[in-house]
Amino acid sequence: AVGLVGAGLALNGAVYQGSMKNALASPSTLGVMSGATLGSIAFTIFVVFPDQEALSTQLIRVSELSAQLDAMDPIEYFLTSQQRVLFTAIGSFAVVGLVLLISFAAGRGHVSKVGLLVAGQVFTAVATSVTEMIRFYIRDHGTEAQMTALRSAVGGSFDNMWNAYQVAYLAVPILIGTLVIMLVRNRLNLLAFDDDEVRAMGVNANRTRYAVIIVCTALTAVIVAYVGSVGFVGFIVPHIARKMVGPDFRYFIPASICLGAIYLLVSFCLMNMTGILM
Repeated sequence: AVGLVGAGLALNGAVYQGSMKNALASPSTLGVMSGATLGSIAFTIFVVFPDQEALSTQLIRVSELSAQLDAMDPIEYFLTSQQRVLFTAIGSFAVVGLVLLISFAAGRGHVSKVGLLVAGQVFTAVATSVTEMIRFYIRDHGTEAQMTALRSAVGGSFDNMWNAYQVAYLAVPILIGTLVIMLVRNRLNLLAFDDDEVRAMGVNANRTRYAVIIVCTALTAVIVAYVGSVGFVGFIVPHIARKMVGPDFRYFIPASICLGAIYLLVSFCLMNMTGILM
C-alpha cells in the first residue's frame, strides 16, 4: 500500500506539471489534496459521526475489526468502503474545477501559470481553515471517538490498511490510471508546445489536458480516501525524476512511479524506526 500510494502521487505530480506546463504544480499546490481532505471530513461528519456514539461505549480491537471486515461480503464491503471515496472525489473535483476556471479567466482563455498557483494556494488555505475550524469545534464539543475519527480523516496514515480488500481497492484504480496515462504519454509530450501548434499536429490540447487532469484528480481522491493526506511526494519526486531521465514522458512517467514508490517506502521505514527508537 505504501509503495502504491507513493507511485500514484508521483504519477499525479508528473502529469500535472507536464500537462499544465508548470513545474510547481502538484496535488498539494493545486488544492486537490486539500479539497479531497475536506470531502473526507464531510464524510466523517455526516456518515461516521452518527455511529461514533455507539462505538464509543465499547472498545474494539483492531484484529477483531479486521476479522469483521474480512467476514463481510466483498460487494457489501466495496460499497461501504467507496462512500468515503465519493466524498473525497466531490471535494477534489470541486476545487480543481474552481482553480481551472480562475486560471482560464486570468489567462483569457489560456491556462495562466501564475493564476493557477495563486488560485490553488487560495483554495488550499480556505479548505485548511475550514478543516481547522471543524477540528477545534469537535475538540471542544465532541467526544473522544469523534476526535479520533476526525484525526484519522485528516492525517496521512496506513493504519487503516487492514486486509487484502482495501489494498486491492487502492491498487486497482492506481493501476488503471497508470495504464491510461501510459497510453497517452506521446500526447503529453506534445503539450510542451503551444496549443495552436498542438492543434496543427491534429491533437486537441485542451481535451488531452482535461482528460489526464480528471484521471489524476480521481486517483488523488482515492488515495486520500484510504490513507489521508500525504503531501510533498507529488511535488518533489517528479523534479528528481526529470533530472535523471529528462522530460520525455516515455521515460519520465515510469521513473516518477518507481522513485515515488521508493521515496515513500524509505520514508515510511524511517518513520517506523524512529518510532521504535523513541
